[in-house]
Amino acid sequence: MNQLIILLSIAALMSSCGNKTSGQQDCTQFVSEFYTEYLNAPWDLHEQVESRYFTPALVAKVARMSANSGADAVTASQDPGMTPDFTVKDLGGGWYGVDGMGNIHTVYLKAGEIDGQCRITYISPYGDKWGDELICPGDMQADIDMTSAGAFVESFYKAYLGCYAAMPADLPGKLGELRQSYLTDAARHHIAAILDEAREMGYIDMDPDHYDPLIGGCDFEYAELGKVGVRPAGGDTFAVSGLAHGGSITVTVSGTQGNYRIAGFSE
Repeated sequence: MNQLIILLSIAALMSSCGNKTSGQQDCTQFVSEFYTEYLNAPWDLHEQVESRYFTPALVAKVARMSANSGADAVTASQDPGMTPDFTVKDLGGGWYGVDGMGNIHTVYLKAGEIDGQCRITYISPYGDKWGDELICPGDMQADIDMTSAGAFVESFYKAYLGCYAAMPADLPGKLGELRQSYLTDAARHHIAAILDEAREMGYIDMDPDHYDPLIGGCDFEYAELGKVGVRPAGGDTFAVSGLAHGGSITVTVSGTQGNYRIAGFSE
């Protein structure tokens, strides 16, 4: 295996994305109605408001995004109720920019027609980036390569991060299937122990409902896939970089060719 960092093949992952597109119609008023209702709703009712305007997949993703950043992903603010004034601009191609709410950055989002009505389908986590290149609109298929330990780790993370990138409504189930198939019992128990400790200790940066120890955060963006790399770290260990918050973890592999498993990991 090459000693240089092996970047995950984003071209291959992109080609495996589906090509689902929503119909194009002017959803400016719809977006405006959403923000009006959202900004005037009590904090504990925000998810109910989201469910009337977002796709189910985006409702789940926004919860992960907010946990990942420590701020409300819908408004890019830690206190969205303070300044409810905003403006919505149609940027074309189903993209909209929302300014105001006391933010110095624009909130960019995608909306389109689904089943005959507007729905918000994506919110950019970036204050300066928007466009369809940020979104993988379908499933991302990545086969697990068992020809070597390094190939196994690389292909596992392609599949694992691909789940986050594809934004399925049932993300926890899909991640759980991969962990069940390709982690040892000890590694899965380690994950459970980390989340139990986070829940018990109330760690602010490790929301136990969303935190994923295998990526070092609560969410991962499709646009970040090209920054992920895998390199040997000695023996049966490999360093995986470019994960959530740009972090890295070291994973240990057990087994033999054709039957590798992730046996442990550490940040």
